[in-house]
Amino acid sequence: MKLLKNKQYFKYILSGFIFTTIGPSLFLFLCLFLPTDQAAILNELIIHTVRYKTLKYYVFNANLANPLDYLFSILPLSLFNISAAYFLKDIYRPIQIAAISILYSFTLGYFLTKYFIKKK
Repeated sequence: MKLLKNKQYFKYILSGFIFTTIGPSLFLFLCLFLPTDQAAILNELIIHTVRYKTLKYYVFNANLANPLDYLFSILPLSLFNISAAYFLKDIYRPIQIAAISILYSFTLGYFLTKYFIKKK
């Protein structure tokens, strides 16, 4: 049982690393075609839809907490990312906003998701 938990934890960390890399990359790509704040909103919708499915079926084998728990876990991170894009778009370039998002995600995003998303 301990090995199963270690394997699951590894999958959780791996998926977090991958989505923390893909999210800002998608944001930067979307910024080529959309205003920064709109790119941030669309990015959050796409990334978290795919991330939820990944956590549910790959990491936790469909024993994930309900979608409402997931929404509560990502709400602070998503609000931060969208607000940062909106308020910082005139001060920083998109790549700098993406870097801020990565730092925030690696810290608070990790703990919030770990708290809300657990096996039942």
